[in-house]
Amino acid sequence: MEKNSSPAAIFETDDERQSLLVTIPVHKSFTAILPENIILTQNENAVLRLCYDAAASKSEIAAKLKVSPTSGTIKRLLPKLIKMGLLEYTIPDKPNSSSQKYLCSELAKNYLDQNFLLLVPFLLAPVLVLVTSV
Repeated sequence: MEKNSSPAAIFETDDERQSLLVTIPVHKSFTAILPENIILTQNENAVLRLCYDAAASKSEIAAKLKVSPTSGTIKRLLPKLIKMGLLEYTIPDKPNSSSQKYLCSELAKNYLDQNFLLLVPFLLAPVLVLVTSV
């Protein structure tokens, strides 16, 4: 990765150190994010499925994931999905609004539509691989 000037990989664990998340950023010259190039974690898939048809608040998302709305999981997950262009704010001008909710972007909907059958076997699997664009 250093040879082609790619950013370094980021290694993260959950609070209980039961899972490992490795984020391998894509080279800066790669600009297209296509649904077939997206690999998401179980929690990321769950958030997108929850926000597919209707906006969901941070509390609703946390409840679905069975974590606290102030947990590190939520603090890392939502900004990452927004940065990837998979989630959108319902109030873009006020990202920290107490009324803020989150919706799937068209990219996320295309991803879920193409990968629906592939997601089902992984619902309980601890798949923690993510490829993002810088």
